[in-house]
Order: sequence, then structure tokens, then C-alpha cells
Amino acid sequence: SNQDCYADLCIPTGNDVCNSAYPAPLGAPIRLSTHAATDEGDSECGPSPGASVWFTRVGDGTLLTASVCSVPSDNQVHTLSLMCNTCDAPRCVPGGFANSACGEGEQISWCSKPGETYYLRVDGPKLSSAGEFDLSVISEGPCTPYFDCVPPNDSCSTAQPLDVGQEVNLSTAGATLDHTPYCGLYDFGPGVWYDVVGDGAILEASICNVFGSQPWVKVFCGNCEELACVETSYSDAQVPFDVCEQNTVNRWRWCSKEGVTYRVFVVDTKVRPKGGFLSE
Repeated sequence: SNQDCYADLCIPTGNDVCNSAYPAPLGAPIRLSTHAATDEGDSECGPSPGASVWFTRVGDGTLLTASVCSVPSDNQVHTLSLMCNTCDAPRCVPGGFANSACGEGEQISWCSKPGETYYLRVDGPKLSSAGEFDLSVISEGPCTPYFDCVPPNDSCSTAQPLDVGQEVNLSTAGATLDHTPYCGLYDFGPGVWYDVVGDGAILEASICNVFGSQPWVKVFCGNCEELACVETSYSDAQVPFDVCEQNTVNRWRWCSKEGVTYRVFVVDTKVRPKGGFLSE
């Protein structure tokens, strides 16, 4: 067992580390405690008030909602973090942090990908008098699109093809750090990749600024093992708020050669989701 139980209170003896996380059941809340658990510092998603215990939930293609409630309910001291990937390299699911909420208030909801393991970390006090909590995970029915912990275009070799003029919603959430050659910017954060074929005209990659985001584009040519930087010119411009959230668009332009495949690497130096498009 991962716990020692006394009456209706269970004290963790094994699930205070990620690798021995306790499966979180769906439905009725389970009551546990952070008493005597390991203090692991802040999670990937937010600050920790103390000790940590871990749970897992395997995605099933439904919208899952998780919440934590401190016991007693007027002593709101616990936090909940939602992560994915692996215990050795956890990644916060966007929106994956909530303070204790009983009945109403903060919850974490995500469209779970079938077969994907998600990690729920509850942080709270080590003191037995304040460590108790109820953890709830419920399913709210089928959903799309699923959240990919690692974007499918996370590497140059799996770049997403784009046509000139095609607009895409893009995100660096869950992306890994790519070690690319210097191209106006050294490695400065995780990124995603796109391929576009030149048509002999000037091409322009445009990305909307959104709050909390600081995007940058690097353009390369050649194969993924021997990338060569393509010189681009950078500018920004004011646009209506209904076009871009912060009414600013960033632009990178370069002169393309017909038939040449360009590797467009989008890095977010503040690691936040954003939208953008590539156009002539």
C-alpha cells in the first residue's frame, strides 16, 4: 500500500515522490494528507506551500477536471499542479495550477489524450494538523482537441509543412529546447518547427504578440543535420486588437529561392502559447 490509514485519514508512505505516484480514481474525492511528505520545492507549474504528494491519471479522451480541497474547508492551504511527460522531465500543462477550492473556485480542466499519463501533485503543510485534503478528479465527457504534451512538430525532422499564405495557431507548450545554430538569436527556449517551400518571392513569417509571450523566428535552409542560417529582416507593426491580442505583430522577411525548403523555427523566449501565420 502507498499509505497508512487511521480511521478516515490516510498518511502517504510512498506517493511523496513522482515515481511512486498513487493512481487517482474518478468520481468521489479521496482523502489523504501531506503530513510528513517530502518538501520538493516549487513545482513546474507554481509555488509550493510545503510538502508534496503525487497522483497519476491516464488520459481517456475525455475532459478531465481536478481540484483539491483543504480539510477543514476554511483552511485553504493546499495547491494542485498538473504535469505530463515523465517524472524526470515533467512539463506543466497550460493552466495546470490551482489553489485549494471546495465546491467552487479554482479547478484544472484539460482535454486528456488517450493513453497519456498525467501527474497531479498536491502541495501542502507537513504539520499533521493542517495537512489533510480531498482530491477530486471527474470526467465531463468526450473532448477535442487533445493536449499533446510534446508537440508533434517539436523537432526539425518532424516539422509541420505550411503553404504560403496558410495561417496556423501555434504553441510552444511542451516543446523541448533545440540546439540550433546562431541565427539572430542563440538558443533561448523551447520551440516548434515548420517547413515552407520558396517560390522565388519575398516570404514573411508573422506572429501575433500575446500577453506573456516573447516569440522569435529563426529561418534555416539545408537538411536538419546541417542547418544554415537564412538572413532575415525583422520589423513589428501595430494592428487592431481583434487581429492580435496585444495589437502588435512581429514580422521576419527573407528572399526565397523557388523550390528550396525553408526550416522555420519558432521559439518563445518566455515559453507561452501564441498564434501566428506564414505569408508571402
